[in-house]
Amino acid sequence: MLVNNNFSSIQPYFKGRSAVIANKHNKEHVMAPILEDALGLKIVVPAEIDTDKFGTFTLDIPRKGSQLEAARKKALEGIRLTGLDIGIASEGTFAPYEFANANTEIVILIDLKNNWEFVGGNKSLQTNIARGQC
Repeated sequence: MLVNNNFSSIQPYFKGRSAVIANKHNKEHVMAPILEDALGLKIVVPAEIDTDKFGTFTLDIPRKGSQLEAARKKALEGIRLTGLDIGIASEGTFAPYEFANANTEIVILIDLKNNWEFVGGNKSLQTNIARGQC
């Protein structure tokens, strides 16, 4: 959740540009309105993208590399598929954290035009997995 963040200093670099959200699990319904409002981006989601090939949180398809590396690969795949120069992706994981299961989600924005990479994240004990299943 964005709280008390002022994006006015960076919005001129993004306003009116198009960006791809690389996902196949409808995350754009949550992410797109925030990115459009905060940064002025126009969001594209390619129908043919298969982000599960970079690993699934259920580990049906093992992740190769770190959580950040998987998110980066997804964003770059979106850029490759669309030809746009801004790619956005997220990668989540469920894992034990202290005495409970936790959900750690990271989001990456890669801007090839400006050679920028922004990474943010959130850890929550609110998950949809039962205790002891991760």
